[in-house]
Amino acid sequence: MKKHRPLTETSVSGGTRRALAFARDEKDSGDVMPNQRNKQLILSFWDICMANLPKGTFSHCSITGQEAKSLITQARQDKQLLCVSGDDLLAPYRKDEAKRHKQLCVALGKQFGIVLSLRDFITASEYDGDPLYSITPLQCVQLEAENQLLVVACGYTLSKAKGESLLNPGVAPESITFHLIEAL
Repeated sequence: MKKHRPLTETSVSGGTRRALAFARDEKDSGDVMPNQRNKQLILSFWDICMANLPKGTFSHCSITGQEAKSLITQARQDKQLLCVSGDDLLAPYRKDEAKRHKQLCVALGKQFGIVLSLRDFITASEYDGDPLYSITPLQCVQLEAENQLLVVACGYTLSKAKGESLLNPGVAPESITFHLIEAL
C-alpha cells in the first residue's frame, strides 16, 4: 500500500468560510476555526473544479479501492471527512444527480466495503429554530499543503437483466476508479 501524507485542513476564501461556518452552525471569526485546523479528506464524486486546485504544483495518482477505503475510514473516525458536490443534490431539479450519487454509494459498498450515503454529502444546521439542510459545494474547497482530495469516478452499464434502460443505467462496478489529488 502506498504511504500517504497526513490529511490536513481545506483552505477557503473569507466569504466561503463564513458560508461553511453558517452551514455547520459554527461561529465565524474570520480566521480558520481551531477545530478546522485538523486534517481533512475531501471527497467528490466525478468532479473537480479549478477552485479546488492550488496555484503551483500538485500531484494526481490513482489508488486502489482498499487504499480509498482506508483513507475514508480514517477520516470518518477522525471526524474529518468532508463530502462535497458540484450539484445541489437536494434540489428538485437535480433528482437524477442525487440518484447517481446514491447508485455510486451502493456500488462502493458492494464492491469495496466503503460505507457512504447521500447523507454524507448533506450538512445540517439550524436557522431561526428551523432545520436547514444543504450540500457543501465543491467550489468551496481548495487544496493546500498536505491536503487531499479524493475523486471517485465510474462508468455505467445497460443491463436488461437488472431492469436497466437507456434512461436508467447502472454503475459498472469494474469501472470505479479512485483519484487522489494532493498539493505539493
